[in-house]
Amino acid sequence: MRRRAYLGLAAVTVVSVAGCSGSDGAPQVSDDSGPLSVVETYWDRFEAGNESGFRELFHPDSPERDRDRWGNETFWEAEFPPAEGVEWTSEERELLVETNEDAVVREKYRWTNAEGTTWEIVDRFELRPEDDEWKLWEIQQEQSEQVG
Repeated sequence: MRRRAYLGLAAVTVVSVAGCSGSDGAPQVSDDSGPLSVVETYWDRFEAGNESGFRELFHPDSPERDRDRWGNETFWEAEFPPAEGVEWTSEERELLVETNEDAVVREKYRWTNAEGTTWEIVDRFELRPEDDEWKLWEIQQEQSEQVG
């Protein structure tokens, strides 16, 4: 498990990394470019404060791009880089579904704010292909429970 800084984006995301094209043009899964790797990249870019790289992970037609925060530069300036004292620990990342049209990853993690309050959170990341790459489509929070 890795500890990471995390601010209030508990339900913002899924990510993309370059994939290899198969004969049917759909992304091909590998350890380096599959849906699990895309979710890992999402967190890496968030933690590094790489706002432009983070935004590139989202599919151009993603409903996440329609949310008010997407065009709000003040929001992005406040979220990147993440605030000090806020941490998250990934407990489990699981590929639930993968087809040529979409993939679903579920991630369970613990999020602790600067005051020390901890939540156990489960997010569902939906990915879709775009130009032979997996891209983040939508992120939904399935569970959020205060545990400390």
